[in-house]
Amino acid sequence: MFAQYERAYAQRDAAAVRRVHPSAPANLDAALSAARSYRLDIQNPQIAVQGDSASVTATRYVRVQPPAGRVQEVTQATTFSLRRGPNGWYIDTVR
Repeated sequence: MFAQYERAYAQRDAAAVRRVHPSAPANLDAALSAARSYRLDIQNPQIAVQGDSASVTATRYVRVQPPAGRVQEVTQATTFSLRRGPNGWYIDTVR
């Protein structure tokens, strides 16, 4: 599931991001289409599953090339809340 998430960002495809993360920010379309490139990596995920929910702590690395200016890079500790739905796991929230 995280591979789909990372690939969707790399392709700058907001609809694909929303298939994995339905509650993605409303401005995602504009942010992705404005970027010349977008890379998101989920590193060192630690997964705790409890029934139909899970918590994943990881390091999120984001590298964005805006239309003009310098590349922006951010590395941040992140917690993903996941839910299991009829079509598999999806991201409920990102903190």
